[in-house]
Amino acid sequence: WSSDVCSSDLTTKGAGHSGTVYAIGRSGNLHTLFVFRRAEDGGGPEPLAAGPDDAVYGWTTSGGLFNGGTAFRVSAAGVFSKLHDFGPADGLVGVPRGAPVYGADGQLYGVSFQGSLCSAFPCRSTLFRMSAAGVITVLQASSQNSYDLLISGMLLAGPDNRVYGTYWNGETFAVT
Repeated sequence: WSSDVCSSDLTTKGAGHSGTVYAIGRSGNLHTLFVFRRAEDGGGPEPLAAGPDDAVYGWTTSGGLFNGGTAFRVSAAGVFSKLHDFGPADGLVGVPRGAPVYGADGQLYGVSFQGSLCSAFPCRSTLFRMSAAGVITVLQASSQNSYDLLISGMLLAGPDNRVYGTYWNGETFAVT
C-alpha cells in the first residue's frame, strides 16, 4: 500500500499503550504501523517528519531508558527502530518537542523544552542535531534568565537547505 498521510497520536488504549504511529492510505483506510510501549520504546510521540528513505522519524516525550523520551524511525512496513534514548548525558534541557526537521546534511534537528508553557521563568530550550547513528550535538541552549535565546516553536526546513526557527522575542535564526 501507499500512504498519503502518516502521523502519530497520544491516545492511550489499553494497558501499556503510549501512542501510535499510523498511516492513512489513498483509499482512506487507516493502517496502524506501530504501537508504543512507554518503558521500552518511549511514550507520547510528537509530530513526525518524513525521511528520505520512505520512513518517518520522530521523538517521544517520555519513556525510554532514562525516561527522557526516545528518537525513533518507523518504516512504511511498520518496522520500528529506536535511534536514541534521551537522557542527562545529552545536555538537553527538558524533553524533545515538535516534529524533527531533516536537514540537507542528512541529520535531524530538534528543540527540547523545560518549563510549563514558557509563561514564566524558569523556562529553557535547547536546539540540537542528531546524526543517523543517534549522536546528539547541542547547537544552542537558552539560559534561565532570558527569553532572548528561548526557541518559541517548531523548526522548518527552508528551500535554501537551511533549518529555520524563531526565538521567543520574535527574531528568526538559521542553522547552516
